Amino acid sequence: MNNETIEMADILRQSGKIYVVVAVLSVIFIALSIYLFIQDKKLQELEKKIKDKE
Repeated sequence: MNNETIEMADILRQSGKIYVVVAVLSVIFIALSIYLFIQDKKLQELEKKIKDKE
């Protein structure tokens, strides 16, 4: 089991496309992180407004 090679990873590494895969995954992760950060800020503002009204 430990000596098995993953053919797809080897092919991507040999052709240089592994960097494209890593770049795309990085962009998706960064975009998702930014989106969640913005949503958290908006939620904090709404919570503050609700507290102020009480």
